[in-house]
Amino acid sequence: MKFTKPVTVLTIAILALSSGSALAARSHRIATKGTLSYTDATPDETPTAGGDATNHCSTGTLPSAPTDVNSQPVKLASAGTLTVMGHNISDWAMEIHDPKGNTITGSDGSLPTDAEGATAFITKPGTYAIVYCNLGGEPTTTADWSFKATK
Repeated sequence: MKFTKPVTVLTIAILALSSGSALAARSHRIATKGTLSYTDATPDETPTAGGDATNHCSTGTLPSAPTDVNSQPVKLASAGTLTVMGHNISDWAMEIHDPKGNTITGSDGSLPTDAEGATAFITKPGTYAIVYCNLGGEPTTTADWSFKATK
């Protein structure tokens, strides 16, 4: 079979474009799981004295330290279920906020040594915040998150 120069050039160009599209699609994928790191050097025990456990991070009265990282964004591309599991050893609390900053759900374990965890049913795509605050525990911790899209 004999190839002419224009056909060979056209074939190479098509292959280059299609492989470039595949690479671009892969690089724009939104993560569906991950691990987030938190730092809270100023434990705030004020929210633990009762109240709604889903809002313990939002009701603290102690200002954050400049080094504190209490909120991490998670971009979700569709409706589905967001599950977060914390790895705190001592007393922390967790909240999940919608893109407008409203608390969807939260967690503050029965005991100070309970690891925090929360599940939220997401109805719209957007950037959600996983908030984790120190109520009297270690100054740093992590949380694993996963998202399963609704079929």
